[in-house]
Amino acid sequence: MSKYLFLLPLILLNIALAFVILRKLNNSFRRLFSYINVTLLLFIIVDLLGILFNTSLHKNDLGDHRKTILSQYKPCHDCIKPDIYYIILDEYTSSDVLRKEFNYINGIDSFLSERNFRIIPHSKSNYNLTPFSIGSCFNLNYLPSLDVHKDYYLKDYLPGLPTVYKSELVPILEKEGYSIFNHSIFNIENHKPETPTFDLWELHTLYGRHNIFKKIDYDVGWFIRSRLSLNLLSNTYRDSRDEHLKSSIEKVMNTIRTHSSTPRFVYTHFMLPHGPYSYDSTGHQVINSEHPLSEGEERTAYVNQVRYTNSIAERLIREIFLNEERPFVIILQGDHGYKYHKSAKKQLEFANLNAVYFYNQDYHLISDSTSNANTFRIVLNSFFKTDFKMLKDTSYFLNYK
Repeated sequence: MSKYLFLLPLILLNIALAFVILRKLNNSFRRLFSYINVTLLLFIIVDLLGILFNTSLHKNDLGDHRKTILSQYKPCHDCIKPDIYYIILDEYTSSDVLRKEFNYINGIDSFLSERNFRIIPHSKSNYNLTPFSIGSCFNLNYLPSLDVHKDYYLKDYLPGLPTVYKSELVPILEKEGYSIFNHSIFNIENHKPETPTFDLWELHTLYGRHNIFKKIDYDVGWFIRSRLSLNLLSNTYRDSRDEHLKSSIEKVMNTIRTHSSTPRFVYTHFMLPHGPYSYDSTGHQVINSEHPLSEGEERTAYVNQVRYTNSIAERLIREIFLNEERPFVIILQGDHGYKYHKSAKKQLEFANLNAVYFYNQDYHLISDSTSNANTFRIVLNSFFKTDFKMLKDTSYFLNYK
């Protein structure tokens, strides 16, 4: 009875019966409809008041509510303050995993080595979901309020957004006199993204799942459209992601080419090589059918998108080396690795690309297994005379659904 083969005809029958009954009894239902309308109006008013006086932004911050690192931070007045480029490539796994799991030798390693990057071969993210990985990195710490034992549905990702928004790194850099350029997918307090983000967290889907017709379309719509040979992919998540990517690349390039006498922090976050897989290895857009890919097809598509992502990263890095007139730092990092959706390989989801360029080539604080949460502890210790202790490199698997 839970199958759509039974439910869809039943729903259609109920709609038809309701239509017939309501037409015949229209006058008898006027008082009932008036009651329902007034009740719904009261619910709307209550919700609006809740929105106006909502304090959940602070309650949902999974980091240190006391902001201890920020409150105790003392800026350095006699330091050489380099420009810092933080480039996140979403779901970019390590070269070791690409070689062992995908049979792909990653050419970006030689590109980075030629430019004296310190590649961290055994790097791991601390969390396998984007908002919590970035939230911990920007808070220079693990997230004390994050429940690592629950199941994570899409709606459970949302507390990660205020964790990034209220994070400690950006105000620390502002204390050091940095200008902030946010080319990412996250809103940061006082620094909105230069390119307005798309519905990355699929809020429309979260609400749509409470609508029976949206629920049906989400579950079986792709199958019906594929059987009828309908291509209805316009204005989808994929198209919005790709438009955002194009705009972000252009604006990041403009930032790189604009010279500044003051230090700047440039945060870039591309939703690549993360799916949907709409690019081939050369960057040409491909039209994928809407039905799910097989495991083999998805792995091939992922590698192709890695190769295209490499070309974007290499282009950005060349521009930085060509245009920078100040000392600079580049951090090229995957927020986490490839998602296998298999419990047997869950530990591989933490393996990520992680490579760092310091203008002074002093990499003594970086180990072969440095994890993301230590990234900016190392940067601050290296250039601002701080003495942060290195965190134990630990990864917490969040069971996503």
